[in-house]
Amino acid sequence: MKKILILILAVIPMIASAQSTLTPQEQLEQAQKQLEEAQKALDVARANAARAAEEAKAKAREEAEAKAKAEAEAKAAAEAKAKADAEAKEKAAQIQKKIQDLKRQTEELEQQAAILDGKVVESSSEDKTQSYEQHSSKDKKEVGTVGNTKIKTRLSPVDGDDADENEEKYLVTDAVPVVDGKVEWTTTINVPGRDAGYLYSVSKDYLSQLVSDKLQLPGSRVVVKDSVHHSVAAFVHEWLVFRNTALSLDRSEIFYLLEISCSDGKATATMSRVKYKYATQGKSETYLAEKWITDKEAVNKKHTRLYPISGKFRRKTIDRKDEIFETLREALQ
Repeated sequence: MKKILILILAVIPMIASAQSTLTPQEQLEQAQKQLEEAQKALDVARANAARAAEEAKAKAREEAEAKAKAEAEAKAAAEAKAKADAEAKEKAAQIQKKIQDLKRQTEELEQQAAILDGKVVESSSEDKTQSYEQHSSKDKKEVGTVGNTKIKTRLSPVDGDDADENEEKYLVTDAVPVVDGKVEWTTTINVPGRDAGYLYSVSKDYLSQLVSDKLQLPGSRVVVKDSVHHSVAAFVHEWLVFRNTALSLDRSEIFYLLEISCSDGKATATMSRVKYKYATQGKSETYLAEKWITDKEAVNKKHTRLYPISGKFRRKTIDRKDEIFETLREALQ
């Protein structure tokens, strides 16, 4: 048995050698086969590489598109935020302006309500007893003369008259000035050598005289007396006479606020809140100065003539304003 095994082991290498030995033709065929297999493997590798390259390009393109989209969205978001911030800022500014306008309107309405209710605003109890006698002895004599019945609040006849010969002054642009949407006249009267207290006292007496003249109507009164800030104001309700003859009387009620603020050496007077109540043929109409006597409402476009109805209101209101400022100037000086 042992000999058989030894023989088998000796024969096996010989059999393997015989099997591995190929003829040249077989070797050629084997080489061609291997070449074909290698070519196939190369083709597969190339296809895989091309596919991988396309996939890489597609991925890179997707990433670029995604990045561009993200950047565009970020830019759009930034622009939207900037626009929203700007709009919010503008809206906040508009709201703030509206708040201020409402506050101003509220203050005006409260003041107007106080005027219509007949309330008098006083800054201190001292103002009730303040008089010319509180100034120097030199001022006492001079102010006493003014403080009696010699203060004039009118220069022209109270019965009304025709238009001023100087028609041009009524046609001048902004002869009726509009300040912040409201008709308002202001003048500053320089009075060198006079202190604020003296000018305040004279101004207060002037307004007291003004609201007591023969053309005043119910409601005319001094409504503000502020001895601390040296300011005084009157709500005036009077007749504005256009013409008064034996055959006809043409006149309108006029309302306005006259304020005088004093400081050393000067006084500033403002006439504002002008409106009218005009009755014709049994019908009464109310007109605001802003809608009735301004350049747009009372003067033709060429500024060569006044319109018949609103023009006469413009003319007489300007006359009354000039009259008040002039008589105040005389009283203060």
